[in-house]
Amino acid sequence: MQSLSPARLFTFAVMFLVGASHAQTDRINDTPTAWTYNYGATTASIDAMIASGFRPFNITPSAGNYDVITVHNTGEYAASGADAYWATSTTSIATSLGLSNKRILDLEPVSPTGGTWSALVVNNSGTTAAPGWDWATGLTLQGMINWQAANGLRPIDIDQYTTLSGTRYSIVAVPNTGANHQSGWWWYFGVGEAQVTTALTTNGARLIDIDVASTSPLTFNVVMVSENPGLGVWHPGLTSAEVSNFVNQNGVRLTCLQRYVDSGGATRFAVAGVDNANAQTRRMRAYFDSRVNEGNYGFMLKEVGGSTLCSLNEDFEFHPASMIKILYGTYAIDRCAANLDSLGSDCLTPVGCLNDCPDSGGCAQATQTLESALRGMLVNSDNFDTKAVENRYGRATLNAYADNTLNLNHVQVNTTIGCFCVTSATANDMTCRDGVSIYEQIADGSLFNQPWQDTLYDIMINLDDNAGWDNYPTLSTIISQEASATNLTQSEVADFRSLVKFAHKAGGSTCDDTGLSYSTVGGWASIPFKEYAGPVFGYMTVPHEYALALFHTDYVDTPADSVPSTAREEILREQVRQALQSWDAACSTPTISNQPDPTTVTEGQNATFSTSIGIGTGPRSFRWWRLIGSTWNAIFDAPGQFSGGDTLTLTVLNATEADEHLYRCTVFSDCGNVTSNSVLLTVNPPPTGCDSIDFNGDSLFPDTQDIADFLAVFGGGACPTGPGQCNDIDFNNDSLFPDTDDITAFIRVFGGGPCI
Repeated sequence: MQSLSPARLFTFAVMFLVGASHAQTDRINDTPTAWTYNYGATTASIDAMIASGFRPFNITPSAGNYDVITVHNTGEYAASGADAYWATSTTSIATSLGLSNKRILDLEPVSPTGGTWSALVVNNSGTTAAPGWDWATGLTLQGMINWQAANGLRPIDIDQYTTLSGTRYSIVAVPNTGANHQSGWWWYFGVGEAQVTTALTTNGARLIDIDVASTSPLTFNVVMVSENPGLGVWHPGLTSAEVSNFVNQNGVRLTCLQRYVDSGGATRFAVAGVDNANAQTRRMRAYFDSRVNEGNYGFMLKEVGGSTLCSLNEDFEFHPASMIKILYGTYAIDRCAANLDSLGSDCLTPVGCLNDCPDSGGCAQATQTLESALRGMLVNSDNFDTKAVENRYGRATLNAYADNTLNLNHVQVNTTIGCFCVTSATANDMTCRDGVSIYEQIADGSLFNQPWQDTLYDIMINLDDNAGWDNYPTLSTIISQEASATNLTQSEVADFRSLVKFAHKAGGSTCDDTGLSYSTVGGWASIPFKEYAGPVFGYMTVPHEYALALFHTDYVDTPADSVPSTAREEILREQVRQALQSWDAACSTPTISNQPDPTTVTEGQNATFSTSIGIGTGPRSFRWWRLIGSTWNAIFDAPGQFSGGDTLTLTVLNATEADEHLYRCTVFSDCGNVTSNSVLLTVNPPPTGCDSIDFNGDSLFPDTQDIADFLAVFGGGACPTGPGQCNDIDFNNDSLFPDTDDITAFIRVFGGGPCI
């Protein structure tokens, strides 16, 4: 096997200035989509995947079967003619390609000595066309490099394999043009993990192919391209279980899966992946990544009765610490709602022993109400109170409630809360998915009605208790930040805050045996939205409810420094923003952007006032007013008198001296009104008659010089026949000049017509 030192790395970069499109979308596209990966799949099962709409794009032969990655063959990932040729000769593959006009995406040696290969193919037409693509097998390393240079193609798949003649390579390549263009591409041979990682960072690139060159030392042949959206990650050697954790912890879709046996004889997988998470998940992942250095973390946010809004590692089983106490509280409230228990009944509570672990012995008993015990458990996280509730109902009953009533798959109480790593090596279990499910079932009425829901929230740490917003400072900051991007007034933001609800139960512990910490939180939130309910009701305030769960485990730190304690509120940022925007659309107090102007008309003419509004959208209503005496009277449309009294433009029809008043307009909205400036309507009396047609006083009339002189003076010039000789230009004596009515009247009289 030929292994190249770093100094002899073969690196090729092709740089073009034309715009790049998403070529080979299955390897680099980070639009979330459905996908699968399987170990040791049979050819029949892969063919069935193709028939069901999942297209394989990466295969690795494994003991007669294949490790395979598929992508849902729709949308941006659609590729027509997806098919697979299994364990056949290169001659047969070439013939099939020619007959069906297909091209290869992935070519894998099945038995190099026997001359059999498997290939994944798509149509070489339409959106998947790559005119001039090519492939070759049986090449030496230098021969493959020469082949690429001679053909000027960009490699998309290479494989190293052993034959009787030595190490050989296969290659599949496409023209670096059109839909297949990449502004940069690189390939490296015989490089280690650190060198691959450095090259990805330096090039700003994404891996599209991984091939194991050697297992001792572990080196790789890789191909990477410059198209680098979203998150791109890779790992050189994971177990099959670790691959699952890699996918879940990063929220990625696998794009490369290469099986090999390491120098110790263990099966490992070299993998690469790209983002398969939505924008909110990516933001929250970055929030955690910037604050955690070790351990596992995850989160989930779901709208009650709706869709999952963001999630990462939501099925990871973690030790929930006190977060699991919501199971105890929910069961107790469920019993009380069914009249099988009472919040006022006596509850025996252990006292006088080690509070962290009530199982440590030496405990006495005291009596308090069940409600007091629940409050101590959910607000103070008191383990004595928790033990009292557990003793009241029994651990087996609580676990059965989780399994059978709540249908939770991964919630289990295995040891007394507070005793983990003290008296038992068995942790309690929970996942974000199941934590969210508990809060959703509380909120949607599946378990008990709204009064009992409110009772449970009141017993917990919540936004309405004495501490109020001091319990949720991060959420308070988020509201302020997001409100600053709107036109909402301080009063409107205060109204919004008053309707926000939040209740939660957090957990935190450090295992004495390992020194590792666990931080968890689950909760419920209600955020007010404004929704349009039609012209009768306008905008109504509608609460949207959310269930959430977050965790960070196996880190060396103190629970007080946990990320979930602030992330529980940060996870709601997008929903707070959307809600505030809905208030902005429905409730922004409008402003007047164009004030009406004073207007003067001659009696009998129409007078018009107009205004316009600035900020704010949503339903608005308008009303014009006029001041009569000391009273502003609403103006309503009346034939021959007013038009547009409920619009932004008012017309006073056939104005008379009686209409000479102050006028103004009020704009009404659900959350505030604004009134324009008051402006005066002046109505001049009708003209008393027209002046003499001998405008220039030369005793010659009618003659065209009178017209010429009238127009000259009308335009602002001096009297052409001499100062003081011309009449004034208010020809029709309506006290409005200069205006076109004077010109009209002058021409009419000049032609022998009446003054008006």
